[in-house]
Amino acid sequence: NENIRVLCEKGCKIRFDMRAENGEKGFAIYQNFYLSSSYAIHINDYSGDVGKQL
Repeated sequence: NENIRVLCEKGCKIRFDMRAENGEKGFAIYQNFYLSSSYAIHINDYSGDVGKQL
């Protein structure tokens, strides 16, 4: 966790690839991703095709 936090101190992009039980696939990309000093995740600036359910 600490290595990821340090790497993304100034913000990183993160992508989640997902597959539903019925086999449908989708993805979500967040342009601004970082971990706080207590490792709480902060993500925003969504794009993708799975909606904002994540």
